[in-house]
Amino acid sequence: MQRALPPCKYGDKCYRKNPAHLAQFSHPAASKKRDNDGEGGDSPGAKRPRRDDSNASTTSLSDVSSQDMNTLKGDSQMSEDPGTAALSSTSAPPLATGDAEPTAATAGGGAAATAVSSQDPESEANVPQSNADGDDDGGPDGGDDDIEAAIDLTTCPSFIAGDHQSRGEVASWLKNAYGVSFPVDFFHLWEFCAQRDPACPTDALRSVLGVRLVGPYDFLAGSFADESILSVKSVHLHWRYYYDPPEFLTLLAADAPSKQHWGYFRDDPSEDPAFVAVGGSRNDSVLQPVASNALATLISIMDSRSSSREDKAAPASLKTLRGEVEQFAAQNGCVLSTRNVDRARSRKVNAHPLNRIGIVVPYDKEQDVGYRPLPMSNGRLKTLLDDVVNSSSQEQRDKYGDKLQEIVTFVQFANDECDYGMGLELSMDLFAHGSRAFHTTLIHLMPTVYELLGRDVFAKIIRLHLRNRAKTVGS
Repeated sequence: MQRALPPCKYGDKCYRKNPAHLAQFSHPAASKKRDNDGEGGDSPGAKRPRRDDSNASTTSLSDVSSQDMNTLKGDSQMSEDPGTAALSSTSAPPLATGDAEPTAATAGGGAAATAVSSQDPESEANVPQSNADGDDDGGPDGGDDDIEAAIDLTTCPSFIAGDHQSRGEVASWLKNAYGVSFPVDFFHLWEFCAQRDPACPTDALRSVLGVRLVGPYDFLAGSFADESILSVKSVHLHWRYYYDPPEFLTLLAADAPSKQHWGYFRDDPSEDPAFVAVGGSRNDSVLQPVASNALATLISIMDSRSSSREDKAAPASLKTLRGEVEQFAAQNGCVLSTRNVDRARSRKVNAHPLNRIGIVVPYDKEQDVGYRPLPMSNGRLKTLLDDVVNSSSQEQRDKYGDKLQEIVTFVQFANDECDYGMGLELSMDLFAHGSRAFHTTLIHLMPTVYELLGRDVFAKIIRLHLRNRAKTVGS
């Protein structure tokens, strides 16, 4: 006589099709429902048409906030499902609650809990990370030993403006350091600034635009001349702002106190940048596409400077600079596009998280594999995150935390069925919200999704960023 299978704890809400799961647990209620209603059902997280995100980009960020999710009721909640057990790398740790700020002592690795804090992330300010090597704060998942490496600065080739061989050598060196490509427009911006100020190209735009070249341009400028070795951590955190996702790499930064910064945005580290985006305009996580390439970014900045003036008349210095940029672009075959620069990418966007820039993952429409939507809209998710953060009692934290944990569970199932976009969307939402209380969950969720998507460079960056995100030392 065949042994009776234990019932699946999700009952008629279970939508898993994994053979291993179906072989281990019975689903009588679900089977009856399928017999009566047909395959699929309407359970949360089940495959269904994608959510219409056409209005997602206009969702007010005042509608959403975040905090660390509440305690799972022990590891047994997930361990009974062998399909989930096999996804140990994607399983979120228990979520603890409390009033203390996460520290190296409280933010342990593995299944260790992280403290819940209601501190506004803006009190930390959206400022860039320091380029200096320092003691790691431990972060939610321990130290950086597993991903730390050194960059030999003595091997960095000198860049000679206009020399294609020199350009290729530097591009190759930077790609080795950052793990992403640097297209020709990256060098065009440097060459233009070097023409304006040969002594200090990084400051060539400050007198007119109040911005300077930063990040990877510091290598071209010889800013690390006194160093022979630089850690990978220092490279990836150099000029990385609090809300910058791994897809974003800062190239220009506005002078203080502004937090505006512009940089390449790409969905996959193996691809060239999709466009240049701006962050920090509203002191939050929103990223906005503004230019087709690095040089065109100057046109976008000048346009914004001109439109912000009450008399609407650009000063002579802006007009002169625009003429110089346009002349250089014509001589070097550069296209200065600042309108609809995300048109090609917008056709591939799967969803719009809270940072509004959208996510792109491979999606097989015929097989309906690659992405499934979250079970709630941006507005409802933001409200839920706010509720978790602002709960006045442990009972409330448990109530809202359980709802959020249910979504994390759906993400784990989605990963098991190759719908990795769902996990990326939730990760972006939690990251964009900004509360460090979610970092323990993110350190397990976000790198795993990137690795499943084959975006290992981004997995490395987010681990480093989350472990050091509390640091707000300016560059």
